[in-house]
Amino acid sequence: MPLTLLPASARTPKPWKNGGGVTTDVWVHPESASLEDFLARVSIAEVASDGPFSVFAGIDRTTAILDGAGFDLTFDGTRTVRLTREAAPLAYSGNTPAASRLINGPTTDLNAMSRQGLARHRMERLKLEGEMQLKVEPLTLFLVAEGKVQFEAGSQALRLGPLDACLVSKFDMLRLIPARNAVVFSVHFGL
Repeated sequence: MPLTLLPASARTPKPWKNGGGVTTDVWVHPESASLEDFLARVSIAEVASDGPFSVFAGIDRTTAILDGAGFDLTFDGTRTVRLTREAAPLAYSGNTPAASRLINGPTTDLNAMSRQGLARHRMERLKLEGEMQLKVEPLTLFLVAEGKVQFEAGSQALRLGPLDACLVSKFDMLRLIPARNAVVFSVHFGL
């Protein structure tokens, strides 16, 4: 089947790499990989206080806000970027030290990571106000940020709620049918 369900209910929270917060893996490749040897990873992090982000040497990262007011992310103490639910996902190097300052209370973010030189990724936010059809490449992960969405590929259909995800494993035409307006993130990986 081209679609694999990755339900939110199956995830186990664990500490951040630097111990400063809580994260849950949505998808990791290869499946048994650790934080030191994964090629690709998608995770959801809870940011409850101001502080440093974990450094991931040799990793390209992209972060987007799922819930909460967001935060200002400062790189090397010099360049600051504001991330909110309306902001585009931010791509940056995991080599660069970064620290967040919450705008107004706890925030939940979505992170995509890929190992430099061995994998790559791109993330985008899709606002669904009606049915959408997409030609999808293999190794594209979709995560429902808001609302409920039915994903259809050929004869297969999956219904996803908030924070559920699905992985597309082969080239296919995909239909996204929201129950109402919805927000979905897509993350495509090249391995």
